[in-house]
Amino acid sequence: MKEFFVAAPDSVMPKARKGFETRWYGHAEDRLLALKDAAHTVVATAIPAVA
Repeated sequence: MKEFFVAAPDSVMPKARKGFETRWYGHAEDRLLALKDAAHTVVATAIPAVA
């Protein structure tokens, strides 16, 4: 068994500029939008909330 120690920030600053989401949704295909929504759902339900 191998173990790794990693140093990383505990949060990430958003890099998208203002209005990106609106433009992205206007250009993305329905299959890609469904995949993005499914990924967000899995992440939201898989990671327990930290109190």
